[in-house]
Amino acid sequence: MENNIKLDKATPPPLPRSTMANNHNAEANYGIIDWFKKCMRNYVNFSGRARRKEFWYFSLVYMILAIFAMIIDAIIFDAETGPVI
Repeated sequence: MENNIKLDKATPPPLPRSTMANNHNAEANYGIIDWFKKCMRNYVNFSGRARRKEFWYFSLVYMILAIFAMIIDAIIFDAETGPVI
């Protein structure tokens, strides 16, 4: 019998039953962006601990996004000439 579970947008789709037995097996299929999304979903959850992989992938993606934002900011708002617009 198939369970019909309604998920909100923040919940990732369920994994196949073969990987549901162990949480570590389920997270073995996560990519860098999946770890980042997991951190963003749980950023106000102060119970429990984050895994090292979760912390470092979040830090890596966050730094890449911050550097990209700084580059875009430097291109658009040049300090000497003002806004390009």
